[in-house]
Amino acid sequence: MLGSASIFDDIEAGYWDDGLEALAETVRARSEYLKKQRGARNQMEFKHGTAVRMINIRPKYLIGVRGTVNKDRMPNRTGDIMVDIDPRDYVRISHRFSRTVGVPASSLEEVK
Repeated sequence: MLGSASIFDDIEAGYWDDGLEALAETVRARSEYLKKQRGARNQMEFKHGTAVRMINIRPKYLIGVRGTVNKDRMPNRTGDIMVDIDPRDYVRISHRFSRTVGVPASSLEEVK
């Protein structure tokens, strides 16, 4: 029986020390699975003109950049979705990117 109601407390207390590496690998695998699942769902659900925001992306200054999905342009990489960057955000990042960029599908969320 573990010592507390929280797995975080149990890890801190050392209950999982023998399997800590396996636990860390399981967490990484689960995170990667969720990322792929989100990307596949976004590929299917996002239509041309869907308003989106960038999340979990590098470089970090792209987080929060808004745009619209452009299904007329083909991405260079599999798993990307082409996004026309909102003109208000483009002013901030224009020195590095063109108006339409390929973004990993898992790094987008719909803006409602």
